Amino acid sequence: MRFGFRCTRCAKAPADVRRWRCGYDAPFALEDSLPFSREAINTDLSGICRYRAMIPVTEIISLSEGNTPLVEVEPHGHKATCKLEYLAPTGSFKECTGCGLCITIRSLPPARAYPTSTHGG
Repeated sequence: MRFGFRCTRCAKAPADVRRWRCGYDAPFALEDSLPFSREAINTDLSGICRYRAMIPVTEIISLSEGNTPLVEVEPHGHKATCKLEYLAPTGSFKECTGCGLCITIRSLPPARAYPTSTHGG
């Protein structure tokens, strides 16, 4: 996977990847080279496995996350669509990110450690 960042104002790549904004005080935008195609989505599968054709890794790690039910609500006269994350198979919306991190890390060269978010509550 190839990812990069560019300033949203001047379009320059950061010299120091630990910075979150450019010298122009503008945030960086993520650029990636991953292909995306609606036609490549396998609707017979669920969760991240639906996007297998577009994920450049050899192994998919999944806890059956995804496909969280959506409901239409109208609080105070305003229509909204809400995800019922408490109905996720693991009971946590954080698992989607956790599985994505595991997939990415397993596709990287071996290292002593890779920093990730804690997924703590």
